[in-house]
Amino acid sequence: MSPTAAAEHVSKTLILGLGNALRGDDGIGLAVLEQLKDCRFPAGTTLIDGGTGGLEITLEFVGKDRVLIVDSARFGGHPGEIRRFDLLVTPLPSACWGQGHAHGLVAAIELAQALSVLPEQLLLFAIEPTAIETPMCLSPLVEQAIPQVVSAVIAELALPIAKAPTGPVGVDTCRNLRS
Repeated sequence: MSPTAAAEHVSKTLILGLGNALRGDDGIGLAVLEQLKDCRFPAGTTLIDGGTGGLEITLEFVGKDRVLIVDSARFGGHPGEIRRFDLLVTPLPSACWGQGHAHGLVAAIELAQALSVLPEQLLLFAIEPTAIETPMCLSPLVEQAIPQVVSAVIAELALPIAKAPTGPVGVDTCRNLRS
């Protein structure tokens, strides 16, 4: 890419909220997305409610430079704890995938990798749920995490896109955002 073309390139960023608002804390991704709708973003940024999407999530990765996913996930933290996972270098804790739609995300990432449509940066902002059941509201601890997740997503957008090292997906590291 020429210097002029590089200067004219607008990064395409997707912020993808996942979850089911009818299942308690599983709705955190959608609640964060709702708060983000009132924010100003760099050109080329799209917000999508991915619901409990499966393989169709792969289609959303096509042509994106950066994808930021917000979802509830059981990673062994305290309820309301937030962790940032770089999904191109970090395997997700297996405990995360006891939830229904989480299998779809894993399959979508694997398909995107097989089709060579992974973005340069693929991050998950995971919030440890208290309960994923039938109450149609977030638990207090998870609801209190919303402003911090919103701030973390906005702060991430201010950073240059970090390219993951080449090679297979799978270095076991993550960052606790409350540290």
